[in-house]
Amino acid sequence: MESGLLVMGVGDGLEDLGHGQRLQDHRRPGAPRRRDLGFHRRHVARQDWTAELFNTSTAPKGHGFHLVDPVGPAATEKGFSCYSFVPNPAVPLKIIVLDDTQRKDDGSHDIHGHGYLDAVRWAWLKNELAEGQADGQLMIISAHVPIGVSAIGSEMEWWSETAGIAPGLSNAVSLADLVATLNAAPNLLMWISGHRHFNTVKAFVSPDPAHPEMDFWQFETSSLRDFPQQFRTFEIRLNENGTVSVITLNVDPAVAEGTPAATSRRCAVAVQQIVRNDLRLNVPNDATLGGKDTIPLPSMDPSRPQDGLPAPSIRFTDLAAADPPVPYHASCNAELVVPLSPDMAAKLKALF
Repeated sequence: MESGLLVMGVGDGLEDLGHGQRLQDHRRPGAPRRRDLGFHRRHVARQDWTAELFNTSTAPKGHGFHLVDPVGPAATEKGFSCYSFVPNPAVPLKIIVLDDTQRKDDGSHDIHGHGYLDAVRWAWLKNELAEGQADGQLMIISAHVPIGVSAIGSEMEWWSETAGIAPGLSNAVSLADLVATLNAAPNLLMWISGHRHFNTVKAFVSPDPAHPEMDFWQFETSSLRDFPQQFRTFEIRLNENGTVSVITLNVDPAVAEGTPAATSRRCAVAVQQIVRNDLRLNVPNDATLGGKDTIPLPSMDPSRPQDGLPAPSIRFTDLAAADPPVPYHASCNAELVVPLSPDMAAKLKALF
């Protein structure tokens, strides 16, 4: 920046090619300059980003997006990027990859960090769940934005804005209806996500105690950019009692000294020491703003009461007395049990 070659700026995103970019030269105070940045420094549209994953020397070309059905919604819906696949034909398990991020053309001037499904994606998800049930497949939803964990007004909760939104582009489903639909698919094991950069595990309990197979779990995994720089593994086991165990572990990558990875590790630790993010955040489900009986709030988690309490299933083990002691950690390792429907338990028992 001191060389004068770089100037701090913010793109307002009004047009794809960066027109209306506001740039402030901090060495010369005054009104921001405006500059058209052109094609090579434009805001990248969703379809441009996914197209770049096909321009690669690694395999598979498309890195998952090659599985998007070309004759499905993608044939008419620009940028549609949801798909599903069965990793092993011998195992009745389907992965549903769901794009639950906001559209840039929805008319909102708010930050686009909310959970969202337009009508096309919502219809696609309901069809995938119904087909998985009919085909006797266990299911995992892999999405970006988690559900039922972000406080109302946090800019990461399920989107509910309607004022000024482009016609037909409001969120196609409320959080309550989404969770009810997921509960109604008893073969759904879990929803896995990122977005908040936390390692949180949360239960969505069946609304009917007589049908525990309607339970499902949500797993969040942080970015490898941020402390504690861990990825997550899953092991799914069939139990003799007609349940499935999901064993999940946060794993520390091996980092050799003198490598870029080691530099990244030091930076991640330093940022956490400076910023001190609460990486074990468990937001109370308040009924009113600030919990003070003032402004009513919609439920951030329709699977539990708006009683002002945190989610009981979000837990982090205290390792302060471990050997060696760990005064603070933000990892969650667990073995979680998912009950199966009688039909699914019988099918798996016959197969394995």
